[in-house]
Amino acid sequence: MAEVSLAVIGLAAQLFISVVQTYRFISDAQGLVKDAPELYWKLRLEEIRLLAWGRYWGLDQGKFDDFLQNAGLLDDVCGILTRMKEILQSTESMSKKYGIQRVEDPGVGQMTVVEEEEAPKKRHKLVSKFKWAFTDKTKFQTMITDLQDFNNGLHSLLRLGEYRAVGLVAQSESLRITESIATLSHLQKACIEAIDSQATATTITRSSSYYRDLLLATSSKQLLAAQSMDVVAPTGTSLPSRPDESLLKESSLVKDYTKNSPSSLRLLASYSHPENPPTQVLIEWKDIDKTNPHLRLISKRVNDLAELLDERYPKPADFRVLDCLGYFEDENNSRFGFLFSLPPQAQPIPPSSLHDLLARGAKTLPHLGERFEIARMIATSIIRLLDCGWVHAALRSENVVFFQNSGKGPQSLALSSPFILGFTYSRPQDPNESTLEYSQSNDTTHDLYRHPDVQRSHLTKPSQTRHIRFQQRHDLFSLGIVLLEIGLWEQIETLWKPKYTPDKFFDKLLSVYVPALGHRMGEVYRDVVWELLAGNGTGGQLGRGKKDPPCGDDEKGDDEVDESELGERGWADLIARLEACRA
Repeated sequence: MAEVSLAVIGLAAQLFISVVQTYRFISDAQGLVKDAPELYWKLRLEEIRLLAWGRYWGLDQGKFDDFLQNAGLLDDVCGILTRMKEILQSTESMSKKYGIQRVEDPGVGQMTVVEEEEAPKKRHKLVSKFKWAFTDKTKFQTMITDLQDFNNGLHSLLRLGEYRAVGLVAQSESLRITESIATLSHLQKACIEAIDSQATATTITRSSSYYRDLLLATSSKQLLAAQSMDVVAPTGTSLPSRPDESLLKESSLVKDYTKNSPSSLRLLASYSHPENPPTQVLIEWKDIDKTNPHLRLISKRVNDLAELLDERYPKPADFRVLDCLGYFEDENNSRFGFLFSLPPQAQPIPPSSLHDLLARGAKTLPHLGERFEIARMIATSIIRLLDCGWVHAALRSENVVFFQNSGKGPQSLALSSPFILGFTYSRPQDPNESTLEYSQSNDTTHDLYRHPDVQRSHLTKPSQTRHIRFQQRHDLFSLGIVLLEIGLWEQIETLWKPKYTPDKFFDKLLSVYVPALGHRMGEVYRDVVWELLAGNGTGGQLGRGKKDPPCGDDEKGDDEVDESELGERGWADLIARLEACRA
């Protein structure tokens, strides 16, 4: 949370900061993490929800009270925050009702005047002579329930779209601070208990879906973390030549499709599961180079990708991915075919890609509100994957698809339901792993979606430079290109000229085409695209307010960038800004 002088901020902001500081004192309570990790994470979840809500209302911009006043919510918010402060800062209430005792910390002496002034500015190192000691699980759970109720009250003041955006920010933060399988397990249990408590409540609140979606996302990240721990046997060892390929299906089970069709085509087929009647599926091809020395690792990643998308592992709806039934090997054409279930209500015909729609120009131009929604849903999907620690590495408009709705005519595309396909050998964001797949074709237009650093590393000779691995920031750049296409409603290749180098084209995008979004899509949308392309997805304002694109600034162009440099608040704040774009 940004450092703000208490002397220049309003009453609501002072109350908010005071409550957050108390949250952090309690989360450091002696014995809490060791003896009750699930309770600790339930507390952290409520703290993160509160912080995301505060940032939406401009706390980081010093406009918290002003925004609340303009929305007519200042008195309501001050009332809730005042009650929270009274309860959390009452030693008697904390001890008798919540089972937390305040004890003197022998490691800290009397604070000086300077230390007392600096205390509100410190994050997790608040200077205090006292600490809280955790003593009673049952009473502590009562406190968490009360904090949930307070948070629910604050979040109920948001409109549905605002609530969705703030919830995504909070979920993103929760996922980014949990890395180990053990920690993810504690977070899962905390979500399950929160869901159970909501189920027994007398009133239904929006937060029920929040904890459910976070649980599903946490399960996906836990699966990916487990996959990253698998060891692939090096060539020449006596270990099995292939990883567990339980999702590899017999090719004889896949029928009624053109056998030697180009790999670029997505086809419908009939899949006969041994225990179920035949069903129609969508085939997406992945070419395989059988001479690649990393074939074992590729085989593992193919299976990992199928497992990630497996129908047996439910995912939040905003992941925007199709359920995978498995994959099969087409040995005659050296490729794997991924088998995807069609979405509900979809007609049994291959989907149309965003790239196809852009090629038709004004004939397929959706109205402004639809374009905002398409952009938001695509961005949400990619950022959810990033939160789970994976990269797509091939995001472009041809890998965003729309199905036709059943019963609404042959030309009725479900523009409100885009799906993301075309995943490469997506894998955990592990700096020790090298990128195995650069492109599935020699189509140079694919490079237009890639970060200039990635393009340069593959244009030069191997003896001159090493190939850099795909990173999450590279997916953010690709996302920026796709959002630019949506805003201009043009394919990116129509903007390219043979005389351009990757760097010159990048400069042209920032100096000409991104600014053109201002009068077509509005300043907020323009700024989000600029930030994704040039700002690595950081520094933006959540919800209220905006950040103007700097003039003349470019990326550093470093070969490797630590993902932690992408900002303390992460990428999900961009979704809240896109949520504010309305026709």
